[in-house]
Amino acid sequence: MAEPFGYEHVPRSTNHSGLERSISAMLGPPREGEASSVPAIDLPRRVINAHVILPYFSPGGNYLVAVTTDRDGSSDKATGRAVANVQGFHADLTVTLDLRRLTQGTYFLATTHEGDPASYFYPLSVK
Repeated sequence: MAEPFGYEHVPRSTNHSGLERSISAMLGPPREGEASSVPAIDLPRRVINAHVILPYFSPGGNYLVAVTTDRDGSSDKATGRAVANVQGFHADLTVTLDLRRLTQGTYFLATTHEGDPASYFYPLSVK
């Protein structure tokens, strides 16, 4: 079955390719106010179905995933909601984000658990 125009499914694979590999390498990203030494994730300007592996010991449950221009989270450019499932020491989720209206540039991918006001931020580059 063909995907709708502008839609890209980022596959979950056993060899950790694509987005899953990029986010897996960043377990334990900084929270608000902490410095980041994590490399940026490159994403296309499309609708993506992203598999996000959350930091170790993240709780399962409802999450807001947002693409923002800064780390205070006040400038959401794309958002999605997802339910994280616990897998051993970490939780993961799959979220759909529409990045077609974003301009090329640097952003942050923020994950926020509904019961915790603090967010985790992943550097993001939209191409």
